Amino acid sequence: MKKINIEIDGKPYLVVTKDGKTELGIKGNTTPEKDEEAHEVDVPKI
Repeated sequence: MKKINIEIDGKPYLVVTKDGKTELGIKGNTTPEKDEEAHEVDVPKI
């Protein structure tokens, strides 16, 4: 498994490659299941 930490537009992201597949990891916060408030998730345009 290969992990690469990159910064895009000032925000950290983690790219993981394993078994020929690459995934983008996004750090976020967990919330209670009953939370009805919308939360933004920033995904880079790369």
